[in-house]
Amino acid sequence: MSYEPRKKNKGFTHATAGFTIIEALIAIAILAVAASAALGIAQKALSSAYYSQDQTTAFFLAAESVELVRNLRDNVYLVNIDRIANEEPLVNWLEALKTAGCVGVGSYGNYCDIDPLGNFQLDGYGVLVDNSDGAVVNNNCGSSGCLLKQTSSGVYSSYSGTTPTKFRRSIRLNERVAGKELDMEVRVTWTTGSYGQNEFIVYPTIFTLNAE
Repeated sequence: MSYEPRKKNKGFTHATAGFTIIEALIAIAILAVAASAALGIAQKALSSAYYSQDQTTAFFLAAESVELVRNLRDNVYLVNIDRIANEEPLVNWLEALKTAGCVGVGSYGNYCDIDPLGNFQLDGYGVLVDNSDGAVVNNNCGSSGCLLKQTSSGVYSSYSGTTPTKFRRSIRLNERVAGKELDMEVRVTWTTGSYGQNEFIVYPTIFTLNAE
């Protein structure tokens, strides 16, 4: 009888291709850190975008105030040309602003705001006054400025708006050279998230146009 030695069964070797629990937890932690960093960057970028948007709005609100004052001056200049032709007394374009206390002599007047939806008019004596049916000058702003509210058409106004915004605005005038030259201060303040309270101020010079 022959005998064959029993061959040793080598079996099969199974390769372990999966992760252990510890490896999986480490991978998750790394992904979480990376994701939180990306979210932080995105949040900061979004905050910067909101700030830039508010800053741009503040710039245009300040520019609007300057243009409203210049527009008042220019319109009265044209009125005075007609009044000269008709031999009528000339109109002082600063009359309504002085009456409201917005114009000082040698120093700035009170904090005011001009409503873009209001109307100036001439009274029976040819004096420029604030039309009570469409008020122009808001002289109750205080040093913090007048709160601007938005109308349904999107106009910012301290009188006519209904929806409060984050912006406050004020103007002050100083008649540095009587009848010729004024210093103007326009201040717009607002708050944007983590950036806190911000302020945009311009100091244009306004020259009087004389129709004489």
